[in-house]
Amino acid sequence: MKTSLRQRVLIAVGISAGLLASLNLFAQNTQPPYTITSQSDYLHTVESIQDLAVKIYNAHVKYPALAYSHVYNQDGSLMGFTVTGVPQSSEADKISGDLMQLEILGNAVNKMDIAFLPESKNDKLTSRVSKKQARQNTSEQEHAMLASVHPDDFIASNK
Repeated sequence: MKTSLRQRVLIAVGISAGLLASLNLFAQNTQPPYTITSQSDYLHTVESIQDLAVKIYNAHVKYPALAYSHVYNQDGSLMGFTVTGVPQSSEADKISGDLMQLEILGNAVNKMDIAFLPESKNDKLTSRVSKKQARQNTSEQEHAMLASVHPDDFIASNK
């Protein structure tokens, strides 16, 4: 069976798209690992993660059928993402790149030294309360609430 010119063009486009996708995945995987070495690096990373999250959210709004899956190489490490549900391959490549950046930044946060975390300004997070004190405070609040309720405040219902 002889292939038509249209079929040959479609085959060539398919092969080209496959090669470009594999090169894109290879380029994503060859980036050096990102590390956080200071508090300012951490704050910049958090800001970048938030920006990427907004981009990915907007992509989901724009393309409701958007779905992605992880692509791993032979040794089990993440190479990139396959994006489906996006009609333009350039947009799918951008989304795949954003997902890969998000993965890299997330790994950096998970592996960072906790000494680079900013100091908390919330004193309630650093205070410790024993179970006995917590129960006592809860019990005092319940008694105060019950004392403020008058029996005539309740209306019986026969429904």
